[in-house]
Amino acid sequence: MRPPQSHDVQKGVSYELTPQECRLRDITYAGTICVDIEYVRGKSIVSKRNIEIGRMPIMLKSSRCVLTNKSPSDNVRIGECPLDPGMLTLASHFRWLFHHSWS
Repeated sequence: MRPPQSHDVQKGVSYELTPQECRLRDITYAGTICVDIEYVRGKSIVSKRNIEIGRMPIMLKSSRCVLTNKSPSDNVRIGECPLDPGMLTLASHFRWLFHHSWS
């Protein structure tokens, strides 16, 4: 799986998306699922590598997330909340939201 990316058409470059940018643009923070395939056509074996077959949402602070192993100051620098524990489970996220909404 490739990390979440976007493409800047004017500059002609691809760059890694952050969860905050996805929130602001109202898009899903998702990576691209790629596979290698082999199939038989007639009597020959055909191999294709790195074929995109879909996208999958990325859990915050998982191994595919740009926030992995970042310090709180790094998170602030890229516009993320330094207190966000990541989304380990939906229940833990709701507990975090509830706790921080009352503090």
